[in-house]
Amino acid sequence: MSDNEFIKEIEINNYDDLVKSIQGKSKKCGDLRDKFIFRGVEDSEFQLIPSALRGDNINDFVDETFNITLWINSENVDEFNSITGINLEYSEGLLYPVRFNKYLEVLDYDIVSQVHSFGEIQFRKELNALMNFLNYTDKSGLKIPIKQETRELIEHDIEKKFDENSHWPDSDFYEVISLAQHYGIPTRALDWSYDYRAALYFAVKNILADDYLTNDEKPDNGALWAFNYKYFEVDHMFDTARPFPVQYYRPEYNSNPNLNAQKGLFTFIVDDLHNISKQPFDKFVEDNLSGKLDDFIGFNGSSRVHLPEGEKAFYKFIIPEDIKPKILDELYHEGYSEEYLFPGYRGVTKFVENRIKLDKLLNNS
Repeated sequence: MSDNEFIKEIEINNYDDLVKSIQGKSKKCGDLRDKFIFRGVEDSEFQLIPSALRGDNINDFVDETFNITLWINSENVDEFNSITGINLEYSEGLLYPVRFNKYLEVLDYDIVSQVHSFGEIQFRKELNALMNFLNYTDKSGLKIPIKQETRELIEHDIEKKFDENSHWPDSDFYEVISLAQHYGIPTRALDWSYDYRAALYFAVKNILADDYLTNDEKPDNGALWAFNYKYFEVDHMFDTARPFPVQYYRPEYNSNPNLNAQKGLFTFIVDDLHNISKQPFDKFVEDNLSGKLDDFIGFNGSSRVHLPEGEKAFYKFIIPEDIKPKILDELYHEGYSEEYLFPGYRGVTKFVENRIKLDKLLNNS
């Protein structure tokens, strides 16, 4: 168990222990329900990194014809050598154009669309995947939740919307990013819930896998994260030219029954196009609060976020693997089952199947 100024880790013993802690009925923490949002992960070692920045997930949704020219300079030559395995000896003052595909494999020389950082390559890939989602969503007759002026760029060159001083994700895209994320497109968003029980379901549902009892690689623990989002409701308080780097967004529930049932929302780390943070969300927040980075400091040198004495930015509740079946049973009894979290016939069918699987697990234990 670890503890520091901004993150507190708590191991729980059973469902009641967790509920009492979150509701402030134990000495472990105060009532978290009003000021915190929640995220459940099946493996406590799983880092809070958005899917678009996790490995090569984004490549499956980027056009095979994607290619781009990166200008190698003193600022990115070490990163270039590390990624490609090429030992390029950089000469001061020179620029080397290198053409890449989406896998960051070096192609034959040919200057095409040009960028100046690996961060912008990452941005271009995310935008390509998002445009594919938007294009086929539109062609299928589904609503595109995007501003009209932005929508008009889809058939033209949407990348012209972003200059070298732009930030990503852009707020005009929060709604469509949230929709794409919810349906499996890797994005810069992290899923959270206002409802800790809904988030808890996602921390324990791995026990319903068909091979769970025979799987030797299942995690030791799950985790329920709680993020003190109320203290990060900061926008252009100090610097109107730069958005606050931690943003959260609640999509329109009326068009997405799953998100409505799950009380879902999303967080973003907003970066400039050339400085894409690949830090876990909790580490990014912790480093900023501790003064290691200046993203939480206004141009006048004062802090943009104030955590009251004794408050934590995060709580991480560790859930031992062997109590997950009993926790899921409690959630089912309280109505947090697939029929509620995934409204419709499929949700009901999945609940019937999973209720039987859970009874089998409980009998075996």
